[in-house]
Amino acid sequence: MRCPKISSRRSFERGLRRLAPLSTAAIVCLSLPLALGGCATQPPAEQPSQHARGHVERKQLAAALHDGKPDAARQLLTTALRAEPQNGYLHLLNGLSYQLADASQQSAELAQVGYDAAVKFAPGYYWSHYYAGLAKFDQKDYSAAAEEFAWAILDRPEAPQAFVGLAAAAAVQAQSWPTKPVTLLVPFPPGGSTDMIARTVGAKMQEKLGQPVVVDNKGGATGTIGAGQVKRAPPDGYTLLVSSLGPFVITPHLIKGVPYDATRDFDLLTVAVQAPNVLVVPAASPLKSVAELIAELKKNPGKMTFASSGNGSSDHLTAELFWLQTGTSGNHIPYKGGGPAMQDLLGSQVDASFQNINAVVQHVASGKLRALAVTSTKRSPLLAQVPTLAEAGVKDVDVYSWQAVAAPKGLPADVKAKLHASVIAALNDGQVKPKLLEQGFEIVGNTPEQFAEFQAREYARWKQLIETRKITAD
Repeated sequence: MRCPKISSRRSFERGLRRLAPLSTAAIVCLSLPLALGGCATQPPAEQPSQHARGHVERKQLAAALHDGKPDAARQLLTTALRAEPQNGYLHLLNGLSYQLADASQQSAELAQVGYDAAVKFAPGYYWSHYYAGLAKFDQKDYSAAAEEFAWAILDRPEAPQAFVGLAAAAAVQAQSWPTKPVTLLVPFPPGGSTDMIARTVGAKMQEKLGQPVVVDNKGGATGTIGAGQVKRAPPDGYTLLVSSLGPFVITPHLIKGVPYDATRDFDLLTVAVQAPNVLVVPAASPLKSVAELIAELKKNPGKMTFASSGNGSSDHLTAELFWLQTGTSGNHIPYKGGGPAMQDLLGSQVDASFQNINAVVQHVASGKLRALAVTSTKRSPLLAQVPTLAEAGVKDVDVYSWQAVAAPKGLPADVKAKLHASVIAALNDGQVKPKLLEQGFEIVGNTPEQFAEFQAREYARWKQLIETRKITAD
């Protein structure tokens, strides 16, 4: 019998009712340990160390779990585990107590800890592997689930057909992704840097994954609407967020009621690229250096106008950081996007701006703008003659704008690995990488773990600045 494609263990069990001659009682047995004295065989007598006898009243424990009282069961198990911390059977029941508690992510994680401990301390016990497999299956880590089911079946070759089918289904799921188009959701309108990165990378991801990769622009509320939509999407690898730093590390500190938790609601894949900002002035400006600009700011505090693409944008916060570090103040002029800001900058309607390098490099080359400094740690190859702010005497204003890729929380481990590999391959493609470098982007392509550490630093950095400078989104 061919195993059906499934999205969850529950849907698979519903399918079993149609595909296999199992009674309702038999189906229930899939969801409760046989060791509780429920549907079939008791734990093997030759493994008395796996029993709770002597430390927990078995009947009390079984009654608590069967009656839907996981908290009461956990109290009994806490005492028992203190006495027998390496008892795999107790860890198995402890995992089940969390599984039965609620459907929260925290309970699922604690259940997984219990099941993994059961496997560790009772590696040859059928039900340890079975429940560890179920937990991983529910988390859509199908490769790991298939491995646990295989160990379970190896331990009990006479396992019911339903269990064998579940193992096969996990294996099928692990190998089948992707089977449909993947969407890269950009939380900004078309035409910007983030949109360009998504389309460039997406085209090469499509070649590697063998399925269409579609860019979907969902702008609004400085990126939070689109980011919230990705958070609510199924964690199946078919919806990804491609965004600049704003929704990840800045906007959560500026807007109340953001529809996601930037540090908890996403599986981070990689920071794709980064690019410094450039301190520029119109070509007609009398200011020829950072020193002259600082002198002007000190001579006329709060008078010099600085354009940005909006309140809380990278260019705005860079200006705020610059003023903080130099002990000066300017007049921030927020625009609705980088395009209008650039137009007035070119027309000398504003005095200065910290703009993304890819947005100004052509205007600097044509002589329409004058670059005074870059915010990178070293000079940009595209503006080799322009000093860094540190070289110009302004320390700790090293700022990069960056674009990154993330997914809804709960992405299956094997799918996460495939997605990460496809993004990294796209960034380093022989056609893509030179094009990005020519526009001033630096290829990052870090690991999910490195991305998480980087996000934590950036999140704390911009939070402190926003609170210190009392910056709002208004």
